[in-house]
Amino acid sequence: MEFIRVQYKAVLFLIFINDLDKGLKRCVLKFADDTKMFHGISGVQDWDTLQRDLISPHKWSEDWKMQFNVDKCKVTHTGKRNLEFKYSITNTELETVHKRIWECSFLKI
Repeated sequence: MEFIRVQYKAVLFLIFINDLDKGLKRCVLKFADDTKMFHGISGVQDWDTLQRDLISPHKWSEDWKMQFNVDKCKVTHTGKRNLEFKYSITNTELETVHKRIWECSFLKI
């Protein structure tokens, strides 16, 4: 019975966050309480679009009275010619992790 109750809560949560990515211009993946945004950035215009998209989930969380933990948000830069723009949410610069992902030994690229 407890297992069914846990599944029921998970489904309700997924329905609740279903519109989190509404209106975003970039690709979004959602799994449980994790959300990932990604897209190729080839210039300032792409950076600006992604930066604006980063603000939207925070606004959504305020509208729905949910806590949004900016400290858990991270940026990963990939590609040899990456411009490595900085990103922020609510004036908090997001930490960059795995700056050069193709150099990581666990990836077979």
